[in-house]
Amino acid sequence: MSWKTSYRTDSGTSTFPRKLNHREHRGVFRVDRTRRFSEQIMKMHPEAFSSDYQKNKEALVELTFIPSKQLRNHIAGYIAKALKEEASEDEEAPGEEIAE
Repeated sequence: MSWKTSYRTDSGTSTFPRKLNHREHRGVFRVDRTRRFSEQIMKMHPEAFSSDYQKNKEALVELTFIPSKQLRNHIAGYIAKALKEEASEDEEAPGEEIAE
């Protein structure tokens, strides 16, 4: 559900952004927390991580204490995804411009 939708009010239909309820906020918080933790850990130990999810899980167990298995798996997955995207950006030929 988009946060910018039409909804009915007492004075008619409005299209202004409405206030999100607690269930819609929850997903945003989880992604933000995972992203923030991942970036902090990657800054402290850049050599310990790769684009392999299983190796990242093992590295997190050795380097950090994350009591939640689910959070640890989310962070390992986020790091793997970020490093894969970074590698694919590096593979693109530098200096080539897109023809218009």
